[in-house]
Amino acid sequence: MNSGDTSGNGHSTFPQISSDGNGHVYVAWKDRRNGSNDIYFNYFFVDGIVNVNDSVAVHPIAGTHQWSSDTTDCPDGFVGKFSFDVEIKSRSDKPLSDLAIQIVALTGGNVLMVADGESGNGGTTLTVPEEGSYSDGELGPGESMVVPFDVCLKQLKPFELSVDLLGKK
Repeated sequence: MNSGDTSGNGHSTFPQISSDGNGHVYVAWKDRRNGSNDIYFNYFFVDGIVNVNDSVAVHPIAGTHQWSSDTTDCPDGFVGKFSFDVEIKSRSDKPLSDLAIQIVALTGGNVLMVADGESGNGGTTLTVPEEGSYSDGELGPGESMVVPFDVCLKQLKPFELSVDLLGKK
């Protein structure tokens, strides 16, 4: 099995493949690339949705960061909100479509919300709202858009948020 280990030091065995019926395919395997038997996992979408991190520049917009005790639109049990805007700029030479934000990590039991009211935490995929230069569902070469992020907070303390951007190229 080709596990993507370019060093050639590992030995990959026992691949297991599954799908969830919603276009997601999951692959797990045993691999010795680091000298011990480790289990690796990856997934992909069969509908053409891929990770487009290499095709965009994503930057939090300075001056938009705000802590608040306002819990409007947050689920019950939250004590505040951290809001900020993110600029997503296409570096691709082709239009990007079907953009979605996949939450890789969000610590502290917090929840990320985007402008259209979708919310989630680690592992959740949220649709990027079709607004501004993305109102036609495509982010063209060189185009940028602003996506407001609201993080509903379980506690008013620092947290970690890591996301990937998914879409069609």
